[in-house]
Amino acid sequence: MRRENARLTAQVSAASSNRDTEAQITNLSSAIDVLRREYRQADEVNKKQIIVEVTRQIDSLAKQTEGALNSVAKAVESQPSVTTTVNFSDDYPKTGKPYTVRSGDTLSGIARKHGSTVKHIQNANKIANPSKDLQVGQTIFIPIAE
Repeated sequence: MRRENARLTAQVSAASSNRDTEAQITNLSSAIDVLRREYRQADEVNKKQIIVEVTRQIDSLAKQTEGALNSVAKAVESQPSVTTTVNFSDDYPKTGKPYTVRSGDTLSGIARKHGSTVKHIQNANKIANPSKDLQVGQTIFIPIAE
């Protein structure tokens, strides 16, 4: 009987210990769930704060950029426009030949190749700026002195 009593006492003690352990597990599980919710909430608050700060910085940068662009635009507007008037001379040989400009041609190269001068070609064809006014496929007159 004592053995039976001791065995039953041990079983009751083990069952009581299991209930305590289960209660602790339940309490810990609840605490973990609370911590997870708090972490998610803190994470959301942090994300919102970051978005607000980044938006503020972007707005500030946009205002600075707009101000800089406006000041550049004002500076450009206030610059006097410079128009250069090029006077072409009629002092070039009236005899010569036509030439079709090819890729890679320059006025100096054309003049050298045909025995003329850059100035004569510019005056005869009214070429103020060779880089703009001389186009591939264009036919120009090359003045050549006889």
